[in-house]
Amino acid sequence: MQLPFHKKMGQDEIDAVQESLQHTCRVLGSKICELMICPIYANLPPDMQSRIFEPT
Repeated sequence: MQLPFHKKMGQDEIDAVQESLQHTCRVLGSKICELMICPIYANLPPDMQSRIFEPT
């Protein structure tokens, strides 16, 4: 699943959303399926960027 952000967002905003999602996942625990959060932005190292193409 992708979150459709159609406004200008930078690395700080993306990192904040990632942290928020990770916190929510910890709070919900076993009530939800595993969630793989893969941020993508220009300054992210290539090996981290390539995670978005991994099978889920």
